[in-house]
Amino acid sequence: MKYLPLNVSPSYPISANYMNTAPDQTAPWVMPGTYTVTLTVDGKVYSQTFTIKMDPRIKTSTANLQLQHDLSYQCYMGRKECMSILDDIRLFRSNLKNQISNVDELNKKDKLARELENTPQGNSEPSFGRLNGGFASVFGALQDSDTPPTTQMINAVKELNQQMIVLKKKWDELKK
Repeated sequence: MKYLPLNVSPSYPISANYMNTAPDQTAPWVMPGTYTVTLTVDGKVYSQTFTIKMDPRIKTSTANLQLQHDLSYQCYMGRKECMSILDDIRLFRSNLKNQISNVDELNKKDKLARELENTPQGNSEPSFGRLNGGFASVFGALQDSDTPPTTQMINAVKELNQQMIVLKKKWDELKK
């Protein structure tokens, strides 16, 4: 069982067979445990508990599975936030012309917003588009196996979260 998938176009591994390969996942697996589902119909509430069990063939410890889940969830939430901010940047850019009459100021703000949205190929500066791709890449590596996350994966998530903080600060400054 997984979290709600992100609203993105499906992507497939390079080894995909047409009509026979599921798309890459965009949401993490939930942790094994007992959950309660609630359904409300015409004011009447129905509840049912169910248990998610780990595949018995998997020998990874619960602590390592929890770490994998937590890192995957951070990537998932990072992508959701990037996607939301990218939508905001696109709206901001489309509204700039109506808000600023000075051409130089308009071009400057649009350039800054465009650079926050996506940096050009060959440029190593972070952007929300690039950050979204980074979160997706690490998420894929984390979700592709049931092994403990590597030090590199842990450090990559930390770095992506740091980049998010810096980019959000730049975005907030630009909106003022």
